[in-house]
Order: sequence, then structure tokens, then C-alpha cells
Amino acid sequence: MIMTHTRLTTRQSTQRGARPSCGCVEEIEPRAVIGDETTCKRIALTVQGEPARNRCLNRLTLVRGMVVTVALFVPSTLLGGPPAVGGNRSSATTGGGIPVTLRTVSQEALTGTLMSLSSSQGVTLRTNTDEVHQIPLADMVRLSTGEGIAARGSSDATLSLSDGGLVHGTLGKSNNDVIAFTTVDLGRLAIPLESVVRIDTPRAQTPAYRNVGDPFKNAGRGVTGQRSTPPQPQLDASYSSRDEDDHILLTNGDTIGGFIESFGSNGISIETETGLATLPIRHVVSAALASPAAPARKNPYCIATLRRSGRILLTDLKIAGTSVKGQLPNGETINIEAERIVQIEFVGGRWEWLATHQPISFEHTPMLALGWEYVVNHNVLGGRLAVDGAVYEHGIGVHSRANLTYDLRGAYRTFVTSFGMDDDSGPLADVDVRIRVDGRVRFERDHVRRGQDMQSIRLDVQGADRIELIVGFGGNGDIQDRFNWIEPALIR
Repeated sequence: MIMTHTRLTTRQSTQRGARPSCGCVEEIEPRAVIGDETTCKRIALTVQGEPARNRCLNRLTLVRGMVVTVALFVPSTLLGGPPAVGGNRSSATTGGGIPVTLRTVSQEALTGTLMSLSSSQGVTLRTNTDEVHQIPLADMVRLSTGEGIAARGSSDATLSLSDGGLVHGTLGKSNNDVIAFTTVDLGRLAIPLESVVRIDTPRAQTPAYRNVGDPFKNAGRGVTGQRSTPPQPQLDASYSSRDEDDHILLTNGDTIGGFIESFGSNGISIETETGLATLPIRHVVSAALASPAAPARKNPYCIATLRRSGRILLTDLKIAGTSVKGQLPNGETINIEAERIVQIEFVGGRWEWLATHQPISFEHTPMLALGWEYVVNHNVLGGRLAVDGAVYEHGIGVHSRANLTYDLRGAYRTFVTSFGMDDDSGPLADVDVRIRVDGRVRFERDHVRRGQDMQSIRLDVQGADRIELIVGFGGNGDIQDRFNWIEPALIR
């Protein structure tokens, strides 16, 4: 099959260093024909006048001889520049700023163009009505760009960092000091080995392993914050080490303990009691490292969620126009394309997520014998927080009857929250909701059921010492009563 001088626009590959490109197709070799659909295994492409034969064709589909889909990997050394980002954001950011929606401590949603952001000057926003707002960083909660999180590549590994970061990309070679890691959004990174607490290979994304929970639980590893222990502030992928060994989970279910000396795209070398073993990466699901605890975080800081590469903690952030510059906890400065940012959360200001606080008491009263713990940043079953189809990162999942009590110490002005029955609750779910401040009922609502509009609450708690969040039995006892406190927070 020959297609001479046919111009195709390729889609972004999931492989490292790839970018969308245009080229002239010189030759296509079919792989298989299924009905009217032909898939191809080899393509000869000319890009910018240079031949690029056999350039790692990912997918090209023909239907009745016409090109329908093409996904081609062309090395960036041939094309030049960083991987491009899909979508129509490029035209939206040419006006000297980034289109954003801001959430502040007043819960006011401001939409407009972000002109600048810095720790000293705060946020400068020009609204759609041409008003200019100057907002201190201490009053910021969240900045959203409107970009969506793209699906991870099937060949992506994931690094869980001790500071709570979660980075997706391609493993390179490592030594005793750093890991070479290539991401779509940030390019190549040199990540200190001491900051890595877990590595999930691409196999960890497969259905066989995706929902197995913590595979290292019996080997001294546990995910913090899934039950009654709160997680690291705002990030729920932080791991703790309970022994001095590293551990590797293999595809056959075995776990090997020892000291990991090196790892990369080919395999992992681990020193065990019986000697040095090198394990091919195709046999490895995950590895947990006995890394030292993360140093205390200095406020304020930011958490940036990226389109393809996970989320990272930034100790400093500056935005001018469409230029974004951040500083990682290790002191490294990185430049981020504005189109690659989905969301930035601000930590250390006046807003504090309640899920980062330890309650002074938790009481669960079952109707029968089954007891339930509360779960931070997940529903009571450990799944995602979802109410009426919307998914939330921050919140607390409980099952009736549940009473959470927090010590305020007179340090806060306002308490805010929303609530609703989790989408995983059943049609019989029915609870009564109460909020008490210093023993006095400040909010109550009976017979909260699934599918009802979620209610937002804002209470003055200035000078108060305690707040209680109570979910009681409704009309059907505790049947199917899986309830979520959505984005509860305290404001100083």
C-alpha cells in the first residue's frame, strides 16, 4: 500500500519525547485487516524534509482506504521543542495572561485573566468585566485553569514522594543519589532518591493490581490517612516506613525485602540476605523504599496538579503573563507551560482543610454490631468522594451514627462545609445532620437522602472552642447511610 505525499497530523504519543507533528506519508505496511478496518505496523514519514522511516508507529487505522486515526512517535530531536499540548488553550493565553477561576476564603468564585502571582504581591486578576482584583496569597484557596486531567500513558510509572507529591512518567537509570525520570509536562527530572517512598511500574495500572489496596501492608508499609489517621495536608499518596527494609512486589504476588541499590527501565537490583538479585522490570509491580520522613513543610506552599504528570509540591511560585516558574522542595527551579497546569492549591494561608486536623474524639454508634471508622478524603468504603455525580478531593466519609469532634481553641473565624449522601449509598439511605458549636446546635437538617441538592454551610465560630459534626439515624436506621462531609474547612 503506497500513499505518496499524503499529509497527516499525528496525535501525541504516550512515549517519552514525542510530540504531535505533520509529515508526508511515503509508505504504509498493513498489520491486519478486520472487516473494513486496516491497522498498520510500519510507516515511512518525511518530516521537515528529513526521512523518518520506521519511527515507532503506535497506531494508524484505515477504513475503506481512508485515514481515520494516526498516532505516531517522532523523536523530539528531529522536531525540536517540548511536547505540544492539545486543546485550544494557545489562543486563549495570547492576551498576556492565563484564563482562570479563583476560589478565595470568602468562597467567592472569580473568573478572568490571571495577570501575575507572587509570594510578595499576591494575585492580580483581571475579571471578564475588566475589573482588577488584588488578592493576598493568604486569602487564596484554589486556582483552576479549566484544563482537564489527561489519561495517563499505559507505559507510565508513578513515583510517590515523601512530601506527598505523585509524579507520572518514564523511569531512567538511577544511582544511590538520584532517579532520572522523564515526564510529559515537566520534561526530565533528577529526583533525589531519599525523597522517593514508592515506585509503581506500569503493571500497577492493570486491572489485576489497580484496586488491591496497599500491597505492602504485611511488609511494614501502610498508606497513611485512609482511616482514623489524617493524611499529609491535602495529599493522600504519602507512605510511611515501619521497618528498615525496602520491599518489592512481584507479579506472582511474592514480596522481596532488602536494600534496593538501583533501578531503571530494565530492572531493579536489590541486596537481600542471600545476595544481590536483579529483577527484570516486567516482573515488578511496585517497590516501597524505607526513606526517611519528609522534613517539616514551611508555609506557605502550593500543590500544582498537571495534565499528564501528576501533582507536585512547590515551595515558591511566580506567574507573569503566561510564564510559570516554580521551586521544588529540593531547591530546583522548574519552568512550567501554563497550558499544562490544571489546578493550583494554596496551603499555609487562612484556609485549612478540616481533613488535615486530628479530631479529639470520634464516636460511632452502630444500629447492630457492625462498626465503621471515618475516612479522610475518601468515602466510608475507601472509594472516591462523590455526590450527585461530582467528585471531590477533600472531605470526610462516615456512616451513621457518627460524631466527630474537633478542638478549635478559639483560633478560627469561620467554618464552611457542604454535605450529601455518597453516590455509592443506596435508595434507603436517610440521615439527620447536626452541627454543634460549643454544645449549641448551629445547624440541623433531617432526612438527608441521596440525590438531594448538596447544601453549603458557613458558620461564624469566632472564639469557639469545639465543633461537632453529627450524622444521626434517619427514617431507616443505618441502612445504606454512607454520608460525606464535602470540603469542610476552617478559616482563620
